[in-house]
This record gives sequence, structure tokens and C-alpha cells, in this order.
Amino acid sequence: MRHLVMAAAALAVASATPAAAAVIISADRLSAKLTTNEAASFAVETFGSAGDAGTDLYGLRALLQFDLIGGFNTNVLTFRYTLENTSFANNLGSSTAVFGFNVAPDATLKVLTGPFDLGKGGNFSGMGKREFCIYDGSNCNGGGNEGVFMNTPQNIASGKMTKAIGTFTLTYGNPGPTSIVMSDFVTRWQRVGINQQQSASGFGSVVPEPETWAMMIAGFGLVGGAMRLRRRELAIA
Repeated sequence: MRHLVMAAAALAVASATPAAAAVIISADRLSAKLTTNEAASFAVETFGSAGDAGTDLYGLRALLQFDLIGGFNTNVLTFRYTLENTSFANNLGSSTAVFGFNVAPDATLKVLTGPFDLGKGGNFSGMGKREFCIYDGSNCNGGGNEGVFMNTPQNIASGKMTKAIGTFTLTYGNPGPTSIVMSDFVTRWQRVGINQQQSASGFGSVVPEPETWAMMIAGFGLVGGAMRLRRRELAIA
């Protein structure tokens, strides 16, 4: 019985970390490495951390999903993005108007579809330069009344955009890379704070997949159970 439990525990822990994972998250959660021979997905959560003109940043949040959906084993990779404004507190009128990131090796970006239809490199206020920014406004720092608003009944009723979904490509020379690293994620908010007159930017961190956490917890639980069983057997002996 003890051997069966130990074997099951070892199997669960091993399965929690796939041998050939499509996405590898860095220890500091600031970058994600993707293999380019299969579909891959990861999410980034950003937090307001650099406000303009003394902006109150508490409650500024955004959730950004990247999905590698095409171009496997080629030099033109196709991604889908999904952007949501998850802010709260004094930022109910805020909109997320820009997101940006860096890529290695170097690539050429082209936005294909979606409301965020412009893309280029540029500077984010308080955040420095990014190789790529994709925006629904006048430039990498936003501007205008564009962007993704919070998913509230008021915003839905008024017809405001509460989720942005689109596609873009990253083009490389031939042959294409076997893996790429996306990093230095940042987003930009408009109409921040109670008076909705300010703007702010925020850094992002890659979010581990829920399935990974669940498998790890299950594996550690089995290991703990096996250890307790072993201790009881030794005590009886």
C-alpha cells in the first residue's frame, strides 16, 4: 500500500510540470517563453504604478491574455489578444487604452483585427520605451475617449467597450525561431481617479495557469499523505 501511494504522489508531482511546456514563466514573472511549434496561451495582470500629476493609483487593474493561434513552425506567428479593465475603487470611469511589450528575438509587428488597430514602438509615460505598443487612441500614451471600460451595467447599457479582442502577427526572418520571449508588459489607463481627469501606466506580471497550481497542490497533498502514512507505519513497527 505504501509503495502505491508513493508512486501516485510522484506521478502527480511529475505531471504538475510538463516535460515540454509550451509556455515557461520566468521566476520573477516578468516574461514568458513560448515554443513556436504549437498553440500556447498565457495571461498578464497589470497594476497601476506610475500615475501622472499625482494620480491615485489604488484599484487600477487590467488583465491581458495572449494566445499563439497560428503560424506554428513558420516565421510569421499569429496571436490573439484579449484585454479587460478589471479596475475598482475610485476608477470606475477609467479605460485601458494601450498595452505594450518587448519581444526577443526582434520581430516586426502587424495588427490584423480588433478595436486596438494601431501598433508601433514608443515611450510609455513613466515606464520607458517598449518595442511594441498596441492602442486604441492617438499614440502609445493613449488619449481621446477610446479604450476598454470596466464591465459594469452602466457601461454595458451605454454601449461602451468592456472587452477588446483582436489579432496581430510577429514576423521574423527565415527560418523562424523555435521559441520567443515576450516581456516587459505595460498598460495605460485614461480617466483615472474620482475626477476622471488623469492618466496612469502600470507594469504587468505573468499569471500562472490555474491548472498548473491545481496539479501542484494535488501532487503535494499526495506526498504529504504518503509521508504521514509512512510515519504511522514506523510508529506501529
